[in-house]
Amino acid sequence: MPVEEISPKHFGDIFKPSQGTGEYVIGLDDTVEISVWQNEEFTRDVTVRPDGRVSYPLIGDIPAQGLTLTELNVIITGRLKEYIRNPQVSIVVKKLGGNKVIVLGEVESPGVYRFTGKMRLLEVVGLAGGFTEDAKIKNVLVIRGDILNNKAEASSINVAKVWKEAKMDNNVRIEPMDIIYVPRSAIGNLNLFLRQITPSLSIIYQSVVTQDVLRR
Repeated sequence: MPVEEISPKHFGDIFKPSQGTGEYVIGLDDTVEISVWQNEEFTRDVTVRPDGRVSYPLIGDIPAQGLTLTELNVIITGRLKEYIRNPQVSIVVKKLGGNKVIVLGEVESPGVYRFTGKMRLLEVVGLAGGFTEDAKIKNVLVIRGDILNNKAEASSINVAKVWKEAKMDNNVRIEPMDIIYVPRSAIGNLNLFLRQITPSLSIIYQSVVTQDVLRR
């Protein structure tokens, strides 16, 4: 059986946030670039600390975790007005923290979702809206490891057994930055399939890790 062709539709709107707000929500260990037009000295890459806050010149510590980029922009703009006339602030995501999981393929809403700890496969698929009618649930892949350097490994999970035979061992635990890929056709040779899709997945993974903008 030929290896399934990977097309853009399998990636969907990969930057769709799980919160349904229409905009990415900042998490712990995320890095964002904050800049002020015509004030280059205030351009900074700041990382969200364990206390959920970031530090920025003139205004000190400010909350960031759980805010959208727009909400953080409003806070910073308001604080900077005390020091800069009509500041025009821009904020973009530069690097995601390790608290994300990527869901691609035949799910209703492919995307990047918040990893909240001790999550299992079906829970994450549920965040992505569940399987489409074309999903081959006997071959759901959990891809883990250094995909950028071709050192990732994939496990093929038969989700049908979880539902039909109550084999909960197949509802595997998911780790941060795992990729869950739901194919639309059966997978014969898992290693060959992984080699075929790795170039496309690497592009997606790199975008998630180092993207400049994260939006719908």
